Amino acid sequence: MTSIQIDIKDGLSSSVAIKGPCRVATTANITLSGEQTIDGVAVVTDDRVLVKDQTTGSENGIYIADTGAWRRSKDFNKTKDIKTGTMVNVVSGSTGAGWWEVTTTGDITVGTTSIVFARAVLATSQMIDEDDMASNSDTKVPTQQSVKAYVDDGPSTSALQATMRDRIDAAPYVASVAALKALDTTKDTTAFLTVAGRKFRLDWTSGDLSSQITAADPRYIASDASPTGSAGAWVYAGSVETGQFFQPSGANVHYLADRVMMGSAVNNKASAVSSQPDWLTTYQIGTGRSFGFIEFAQSAVLNNSNANAANAFVAGAQTSGFAGTGNSIGVVTVGVNNNTSFSTNTYGLYSEAYRASGVSGGAYGFEIDTVNYASLAATNPFAQATGQTVGIQVAAGGGLSAVGQFASSVGINFWNNNAVFDKGISFGFTAINGTNGTDGNTGEAIAMATGHAITYYYGNNTKSWTLKANTTVNGDYVFSTAGTGNVNVPRLTADQIKFPATQVPSSDANTLDDYEEGTWTPTITATSGTFTSTSATGSYTKIGRLVSIRVSITITTVGTASGGVVFTLPFTANATGGWGMAGRENASTGKMLQSLILGSATTSNAFYYDNTSAIAAGANLIISGTYWV
Repeated sequence: MTSIQIDIKDGLSSSVAIKGPCRVATTANITLSGEQTIDGVAVVTDDRVLVKDQTTGSENGIYIADTGAWRRSKDFNKTKDIKTGTMVNVVSGSTGAGWWEVTTTGDITVGTTSIVFARAVLATSQMIDEDDMASNSDTKVPTQQSVKAYVDDGPSTSALQATMRDRIDAAPYVASVAALKALDTTKDTTAFLTVAGRKFRLDWTSGDLSSQITAADPRYIASDASPTGSAGAWVYAGSVETGQFFQPSGANVHYLADRVMMGSAVNNKASAVSSQPDWLTTYQIGTGRSFGFIEFAQSAVLNNSNANAANAFVAGAQTSGFAGTGNSIGVVTVGVNNNTSFSTNTYGLYSEAYRASGVSGGAYGFEIDTVNYASLAATNPFAQATGQTVGIQVAAGGGLSAVGQFASSVGINFWNNNAVFDKGISFGFTAINGTNGTDGNTGEAIAMATGHAITYYYGNNTKSWTLKANTTVNGDYVFSTAGTGNVNVPRLTADQIKFPATQVPSSDANTLDDYEEGTWTPTITATSGTFTSTSATGSYTKIGRLVSIRVSITITTVGTASGGVVFTLPFTANATGGWGMAGRENASTGKMLQSLILGSATTSNAFYYDNTSAIAAGANLIISGTYWV
């Protein structure tokens, strides 16, 4: 028999005598495309199909089914792949199961020569002794007693078919776990299992493997001859052809095995089961997750309890030996969100750190350390130094063309993912060059260009404060406070400081707690009698507790008024007062005026400087001064 090579995509490829088994054989002319039902079998992608009944005989052969156009199998697509007598076994089908052989004679050119297949052996047979002839009506044999025996095409298993396995020098392909279990392990020690489009290689391993069978480890399958695994089991040896794991997820790895597990990750059974015995999956499910990250990973590395295996994975890159300029990168990770049908996220890098209860050490989700053995290359927002040493660089654009790109949302984003940070950003007291935090010197903790603002929000897209520096060298704002006190800065309106309408008094003698400008209309009365007609205007400026006022009073008709001219104040005077103000009669006499404000007073009383009455028809009194509130 010719030697047999195994093609990783299509199975057996170079045996002329016997081809790899087919799942089903055609019974009539078919369309060589799409998944379809043939001879009672639902043919799916990657099934091998013996096509033998095409109207155009040159189309006959072995094909690999697909959702689109079918392709010829690699072991049946060249002239040297077949000859008269080449055999192929069909493992299922209502009428076509069994062995078929090529009966076309002469040179055969695939795709040109009309290829004819015929059954190689009877599907079932048994020997009928001459004494049985009279009673077996199904045989339809003649009654000659000289004939010793006939072949009956009946339902029982034939000796010829039962011994065919002895003559096949190739690992069998089976289409179900049940068929795998039924194999005779005295003849077959390697098998290929095809299930739901996936192909696996399994090796028969002798010995007591009952513990693995009892634990339902999917990598071990018991045989019908040893259902407990005490005499051995079929052991998973890797996937072939598809490279797919969790096929509905569409993952794809072009390698002999679906996934690569290293270190303690080998305890993961690499099956589509959430609960796995590896320590990381066990820990993650124990913290409340419904699955572990390894379940959906194509490769995993876990360390073990050996201190020499503390680091699960190390990657390094150096530039030594470069023949020119360039970059050297230890690890490159890329996330691409290109699913336009569903709302998905992608992460170029994701990291978690857990600090378990009872431990004394810390946990760091991500640490970046820089080591600069060269001189300091100072950098600033306007000039990035060529030799700068940067802990974390956050950039947008990927170095690609700006055409078609939009602004990225946020450079660094702090968010609550069911827990909070005690502080957002913390600078160690000796972490910044220029100060140790207590020496009175200054180090630049944050350096940003003028025009870059700090904005406070108090609601969704609702801004409360925006702080920025003006674009001139002297445009800085400096806020300082003594000791550990707080500095509360009122909001600015059109470049002005605005105080609340109702004063918030402060007991601090050095604190300005109010400022107000305004006018009021004083009410004019006399210490005795009443005026017939007067008018008055007033204006004031209040700074903290100090009120400065200006009053203009016009007496049109005196009436019965006499004594002092009394006018109301804009604010009640402080209880500790007495204050004197000055003025002038500005219409006729030109005499100086005096006006007194007593403690807790709401009015002031004006006389001439010599305490005589300033009441006169046509008089205009102008008074100004200050008092406390």
